[in-house]
Amino acid sequence: MTPDDGLLLAYLDGQLDEQETQTVTDLLERSRTARERVATLRAERDTAAEALGVLAPNALEGPNAYRAVQQFRRKDLTMIKMTKKTRTIAGAVAGIVLLAGLIALQPVRAFASDVLSLFRVESFAVVDVDPERIEEIASAIDEGMYWGQADFIESGEPLEAADLAEAEELVGFRPAAVEALGTPDGIGVLPDTVLEFSPELETLQAVFANLGLDPNVLPEAIDGEPFVITVQAGVGQIYEEDGIVITQIPAPQVDAPEGVNMQELGEAMLQLLGMSPEEAARLSRSIDFTTTLVLPIPTASLDSVQEVNVNGTNGLLFNDEGLWTDEHGYVEGGSALLWQQDGFVYLIAAQEATGTQVLALAEALE
Repeated sequence: MTPDDGLLLAYLDGQLDEQETQTVTDLLERSRTARERVATLRAERDTAAEALGVLAPNALEGPNAYRAVQQFRRKDLTMIKMTKKTRTIAGAVAGIVLLAGLIALQPVRAFASDVLSLFRVESFAVVDVDPERIEEIASAIDEGMYWGQADFIESGEPLEAADLAEAEELVGFRPAAVEALGTPDGIGVLPDTVLEFSPELETLQAVFANLGLDPNVLPEAIDGEPFVITVQAGVGQIYEEDGIVITQIPAPQVDAPEGVNMQELGEAMLQLLGMSPEEAARLSRSIDFTTTLVLPIPTASLDSVQEVNVNGTNGLLFNDEGLWTDEHGYVEGGSALLWQQDGFVYLIAAQEATGTQVLALAEALE
């Protein structure tokens, strides 16, 4: 049984009391028909809001993990002109894969991503992180800490391309596409981006000390020296009706300061994420931190991550069954696939698709 539309709209707007909200939530967990009706009502409501020009800039932001993801995707596919439905796909589904809902607090995200993820992407590795450790890291960070100098430079604004041929002219490579999907509903060209980050060693050492770690495991050579991360222009393809987003970018390149031992730095970051010195040393021997993107995944999410073979190379397949939130109700899940091949990083995210179907899309890319 599906509740009347008035009740569902009140649910979407957060106007029900606690008992009524729980009743609708329980029904949506059991009934796909009810979930689809809620999705339809949400889309209709949002379309009307956009037409009236009253949609709040952050209306799509969900809980903290989703919010962190969407901040990342805003520099990517959400810069493309999209409908609300497609923004949800790009921001809440595709983005969740890249950051895995790891760290919602900005200082922690900056620390973990800007310091750990220094590489030219050729492969991926997953590291198990206890959610309690994330909270410990957050507690060890003082609000006024100075992390170093960071400069973010984009070569221009994201652009819309009329077709894949125009996108090719703009980025200098032919975007791979799935012929069976037909013509994309939208094609976005993402500009060249350069991030220069010069870390403050004293701050990093203070965080390590606050966590009971040896601050001297951090290489002194990183202090105040610039790490330059370059991401060349990429392409995002939107297939709105199918709920599919395909992103392709050249593998990011990193110029590290002379004398920095990336293996030592990576091993130190593994200790930060909760490993003992022995565990970090053992795992780091199997990871080349100059070529590998390390994705820290909360323990509870590990069951949704699977290493797979994609056209002869390793990739990570993520399956998300959806998320229930007090603020936004049921947020649709989906599947997404992340891999590197022939010098490019690919991400395919699909709403209401199985992992097998997403793998089939990857194999059909030409």
